[in-house]
Amino acid sequence: MNQREPFHKIAKNGGQGRIAMDQYPLFRFLLLLWAKNQTSCCMFTLNSRLAADIFDGEYIIANLDTGLYYSVQGLAVFLLKALPFEDETEPVRFLCDAMPQHATAIEAELMPVFRQLLEEDVIRKVDGTGIAARPLTDAPADYQAPKFNKYADMQDLLMLDPIHDVDEEGWVVQKDS
Repeated sequence: MNQREPFHKIAKNGGQGRIAMDQYPLFRFLLLLWAKNQTSCCMFTLNSRLAADIFDGEYIIANLDTGLYYSVQGLAVFLLKALPFEDETEPVRFLCDAMPQHATAIEAELMPVFRQLLEEDVIRKVDGTGIAARPLTDAPADYQAPKFNKYADMQDLLMLDPIHDVDEEGWVVQKDS
């Protein structure tokens, strides 16, 4: 095949023909552009409906919609600080490179915590349009096993609306369900 064959003839050829990328530079460009857009379409971010802050190296996260709250410790705090990112393995690889002596433990322990954070809707996978990933910097100096804890013991209190659900004296009252 010395001569360039039109793309539509290759497609009609019952799948027998293959597109030679060097013969169709525009097609190659468009394919690469499409692939780039496919890989960067989604980002992992912290759920914007949560109240979250770091206290003494521990991430405390409250979901005021469900009344659940969470404690995130160890290397999992770095994972949340690294948000937003598009590839969930990127922070894991970064930590493995920063602490090669703990690489096996990091890989084995951090990804299950990441999956728990996704299941609990603490981390969301969203359309990445307009969201820029942060560069990963400042790895923790020491290895601390990642921990994720879920608590429901204060669910009734966190579900109260202290602004609207008050009695005549100003005390919060719980709505009748």
